[in-house]
Amino acid sequence: MLVGMIINRSNVAFMALAAPSGAAYFPHWMEIVLSIAVVAVGVLLFSLAALFLPVLPAKDREGKIVTPPNWPLRSVALTGFVLLLLTVAVVLLLQPVARAATTQAAPAPASTLATFARSQSESCEACHLDQETLTHAGAEESELDRLTIEQRDPEVAHSNVGCVTCHWGVGDTEDVKAAHVGAIADPTRGDFEACLACHHDMPDIFPGDRLQTPHSDVVHGHEVDMHCSDCHEGVSHGLDLMSGELICPMDVCLDCHIELGLESEFEDCAVCHTGPHDLTMQIQCDVCHQSTKVWEETAFADHPVELIGAHATLECFDCHNRPEFEDLRYVCSDCHERTHDFGDDDCAKCHTPADEWGTCVATGKHPFPTDHGDTHCDCTKCHRGGDTSSYRCDICHDQRVLQPVHEAQSIFYTKGICAVCHPQGQKP
Repeated sequence: MLVGMIINRSNVAFMALAAPSGAAYFPHWMEIVLSIAVVAVGVLLFSLAALFLPVLPAKDREGKIVTPPNWPLRSVALTGFVLLLLTVAVVLLLQPVARAATTQAAPAPASTLATFARSQSESCEACHLDQETLTHAGAEESELDRLTIEQRDPEVAHSNVGCVTCHWGVGDTEDVKAAHVGAIADPTRGDFEACLACHHDMPDIFPGDRLQTPHSDVVHGHEVDMHCSDCHEGVSHGLDLMSGELICPMDVCLDCHIELGLESEFEDCAVCHTGPHDLTMQIQCDVCHQSTKVWEETAFADHPVELIGAHATLECFDCHNRPEFEDLRYVCSDCHERTHDFGDDDCAKCHTPADEWGTCVATGKHPFPTDHGDTHCDCTKCHRGGDTSSYRCDICHDQRVLQPVHEAQSIFYTKGICAVCHPQGQKP
């Protein structure tokens, strides 16, 4: 059994080395576990058979080897064959488990084009880099600009890619007609075969730019009549990668959407943008962002805290966590520390962001104006100790002075009933 395992593993290794990919073989850990398990099962079955079944030869009292009673040699052979079948069955049952546990990366699609093929494109460059050579080859004067390409340097896109890699044709011949047999003037149109040979894994979302593009719809779905060059025009010849100009400006996107009748998609920012905010509530971008060119220009049509006064000068992330806008309950105590013992954390009951903190307006039930007399919104002037459940007028109004005034008008003063005649703190 052990010899069979070694032969099997060696065979797999030689097959891997002889494969076209030439990948070096190294057994997966599950294969090693499976091999050990098979050997263990074989030993276990053999031990159980030897223990409970008289299948092995034994020695008698005289030391002679005898077969078990009623067990001819063919029975011993049959028992061994059955054990072998059981071992094979266990291996076959464990094989799917081993395959499922072994993760294998999907191979990249093989290119059907000549790899790079720079050396096979010398005659192409000899002609298309020089207008005089093009004219000598028979090109019309009106076509010279279209047929002439710029000299590429090592820092530009596709500088190391040969012409025939994308344009097909025959690049190692000086015969003009033979060189253009099967040539494709614009390889970005059609079925995208030339582009997909290298760019087969195009993402739909670009986290760095917070943009998403319908690559899967355009390349694989063919839902709209679009081509790679519609957005990436010029990436093949003379484009400087350092400038980052790999895609068209936004105006081209807008014009194309209007031409195809896709204006309705402009109403949903998420069609193109992947915002940085992980909001629990689905909020449209234009609720806060007023410009598609400068995202920092924000205004708030709906905000739980009125953005006036000092609040109007704040940036979003002065109060909110970047970038999710979470963990903020929209109460004053999240940002402001209460400087007095009375009242609660809802500062808006008495204060408004439009005024200074020294100015207060009681928004709840209050018998007198908060600027009554010389209080200047100092609650402790009337509410001693911060107890807002009661107030005393005699703190400011000396009853020794008021008593004779009331008696002269036949009004008999009783302590604590000032609000009966003065509900607004004014003279009746």
